[in-house]
Amino acid sequence: PLHRARWISAAIFVVALIVRLIPADLFLYVTPDEPIWVYRSARFLQFLKGGSSSSFPETGHPGVTTMGLGALGIQAMLWLRPAEAQIHWRWIMSLGNLAPENGAAMRHLSYFLPAGRAAVAVVTSAGLVALYLMGRKVLGERVARLLSVMLALDSFFLGHSGILHTDALQATFVLLSALPILSVFSPDRKRRGWPALALSAFLLALAGLTKTLGLLAAPGIALLLLLGGHENWMRRVGSVVIFGFLTICFFLGGYPPVWWKGWEGILPLVDAFRYLSLIHI
Repeated sequence: PLHRARWISAAIFVVALIVRLIPADLFLYVTPDEPIWVYRSARFLQFLKGGSSSSFPETGHPGVTTMGLGALGIQAMLWLRPAEAQIHWRWIMSLGNLAPENGAAMRHLSYFLPAGRAAVAVVTSAGLVALYLMGRKVLGERVARLLSVMLALDSFFLGHSGILHTDALQATFVLLSALPILSVFSPDRKRRGWPALALSAFLLALAGLTKTLGLLAAPGIALLLLLGGHENWMRRVGSVVIFGFLTICFFLGGYPPVWWKGWEGILPLVDAFRYLSLIHI
């Protein structure tokens, strides 16, 4: 029943959020990458506020979703505590670059870190709710519920979900991107078509915008489209082409350097993708 699903969704979100926020807000740990993500988020916020294209922090990740959530956290602090937050904000923006040996910068960067962590925790917790709601249609109510709860309490996943980083966001978007495509195995034709392809492509593009390695899930999803469903092979191949085209469009549309550099804006990501792929392999 819909009423029961709403209560379960609320319970999953609350439990997932609590276990992610407590260690993050208590500052039980700070990963080495988080200060640089705060700095990148500050520059990203400056870009969103109308800064020049040079203010956009280009990295090989590319980390757009991470920087976006970090920027949201910074802006929230600027709204909630304008006088105090402005001091830290101006100091950070006065930096030409963030050197690893700059210990003085940590005090200013750490001021915005809890808010950025909270934003990531909210999104990853909401992702588990989406996993339950989307999964119950293709996996069944019980399996979707247990999967969401297990991921909410999994120590490795929740540990990454409470920090300002790319990994948990990438995992969330990749996982969610596969669910709409699983509907191709259902004989119910109402569950298939453009909406499922577009949603899956959008979520996979978000995974790639978080970390380019997230795009490695594309061949697996394409294989699901080819092997699943009840259509002829030409329609299945057509679905793969549409899925790939939409993923590329969403990815390129969500990566700002492409807007003013074109193909040259993608080249650093391609080089980083090759490098990171070799490291992970």
